Amino acid sequence: MASLLNSKNLNCENESIEKREDQETIEDDGDDDESFMYAMQIAISIALPMALQCAIDLGVFEVLQKAGKGAQLSADDIVSRLSNINNPKAFKMLDRILALLASHSLLNCSIIPHEQNHINSFKRYYSMTPVAKFFAPNSDGVSLGPLIALNTDKILLASWSKLKVAIEEGGTPFNKVHGTHLFDYPSLDLRFNQILNTAMSNHTTIVMKKVLECYKGFRDVKRLVDVGGGLGMNINMITSKYTHIQGINFDLPHVIQHAPSYPGVEHIGGDMFESVPNGDTIFMKWILHDWSQENCMKLMKNCYDAIPDDGKVIVLEALLPNMPKNEVAWKSLSQMDILMMTHCSEGKERTKQEFMDMATNAGFRGIKYECCIYNFWIMEFFNLSATAELSEASKVMNDLEVNVKELKKTKIVNGQTAKSIKRKDKIGMNKIKLFHKGKMLKADWDDMMICVPKPKVEQDLAQRIQAITEEDWFKLREEIVRSTGFKYWILRSIATSK
Repeated sequence: MASLLNSKNLNCENESIEKREDQETIEDDGDDDESFMYAMQIAISIALPMALQCAIDLGVFEVLQKAGKGAQLSADDIVSRLSNINNPKAFKMLDRILALLASHSLLNCSIIPHEQNHINSFKRYYSMTPVAKFFAPNSDGVSLGPLIALNTDKILLASWSKLKVAIEEGGTPFNKVHGTHLFDYPSLDLRFNQILNTAMSNHTTIVMKKVLECYKGFRDVKRLVDVGGGLGMNINMITSKYTHIQGINFDLPHVIQHAPSYPGVEHIGGDMFESVPNGDTIFMKWILHDWSQENCMKLMKNCYDAIPDDGKVIVLEALLPNMPKNEVAWKSLSQMDILMMTHCSEGKERTKQEFMDMATNAGFRGIKYECCIYNFWIMEFFNLSATAELSEASKVMNDLEVNVKELKKTKIVNGQTAKSIKRKDKIGMNKIKLFHKGKMLKADWDDMMICVPKPKVEQDLAQRIQAITEEDWFKLREEIVRSTGFKYWILRSIATSK
């Protein structure tokens, strides 16, 4: 009897093991299927940028945009609004392209039942997404379409054929194919020169519009030099908002000759690796990532020599994290990094440490990271003396102390003491605004203290000021956070902002 039971238990155990193994095999097969599909997507991913370029060239995004917010159009509707379409099957071909774009969230898609020749079928309808708006001309007449056109142009596509050779033997793929640097080639090819300039000016207009909304560092500038300014879009947008600024657009002679005239802007041709025009402030957007660390240090040294002791160099570049991440921001930066490696002589995206090394080796005291816009950081390379640096920090400290006093005077209101919802809203929101202003001032102070002056006396002074300010501010913060009323208003403000 015992042997029968043991035999039965053994059989059950074997069956259980077999079931688990079968289940694991199914799960492994599922994982393998998913991995294969992703590998296939990567292997044939050339279809996406090419299909997107086709849709832009046809004017699909313009048609959808002009149809109005929330409008849904079928491929037939879109084709009927396009010019130069003589192919009776165009709507079928276009529908397949639009479906691909929708699968990548470049368009919205909905399906509506459709009867054709007494056969039940369906029709797809497409509409704009927040991403799609960047591929249709905006109110300024610009989009990221020309950037797609640049990267899918035959001149840049040819560079990729030499990437493996460049890794094995050294050099730059673009130079190996075309025999010259990316920024020298346009003078030999007017067609490509136009494509490059259009892409850069469109990108500049989009990014700089956002920069001028968020960044206030141009307010006190008197003479601004835009190094590598291309056709002058950067400097024109800046001087149009800050009309007191004397603008200098500095680039290679073959670029400057195509630059239009702008009020308050002077175009100067030259080589930035030899010298840079003088100014109290220098601005560079998407310039440093085009060049090797050695060339960048040479350029930054020229910028250092061109500004006064209290001057600054404003740089707009991406900051590459050390650790790769499966996130849109990282993927975008990583793709840009490989583009730079392929097309520019030792061009690359850089980490914070690489920028700091560049700054200190060129003679600057440090970098202030002001704000991040569209995945690009506005950085200020500064050369303040120890006295001037402490003076600037002192101003921030004074602002912070004023903020602390205002917070102390503003009574915390909770539901029991407030006489009305309206009064509660007003006082509670003021409290939150003051508190967040204090947080920003504290962050400014911390940034300034990153590069504390080295001399011991000045260093001790800076640390004493910091300790006094922090003590007051943190005490107040703890008091506010403990308050039920303040917590209530934080929750209320978050809820009402959604």
